[in-house]
Amino acid sequence: NTAYVVGGTSFSTSIPPCTDDNSDQVWSFHPKAADGAKWTQEPSISVARGYLAPTVIGKKLYAIGGDVNTAGTLTASQKVR
Repeated sequence: NTAYVVGGTSFSTSIPPCTDDNSDQVWSFHPKAADGAKWTQEPSISVARGYLAPTVIGKKLYAIGGDVNTAGTLTASQKVR
């Protein structure tokens, strides 16, 4: 009964200079936990990236592939972690 949010990418062209961000954050959500304790920050992934494929096998969370946003250009990552 746990959901995970892993990494992320954002694009902003509305306010100069353009801002492109990549996140290495990992958060777990526990819907049955008490209010104020539902979200927990987990250890970060090794490469900040978005559009990745997370999966859980046993008790391990894997972050597979994804893209790194550099100046609005997405570059594929081959990392698994």
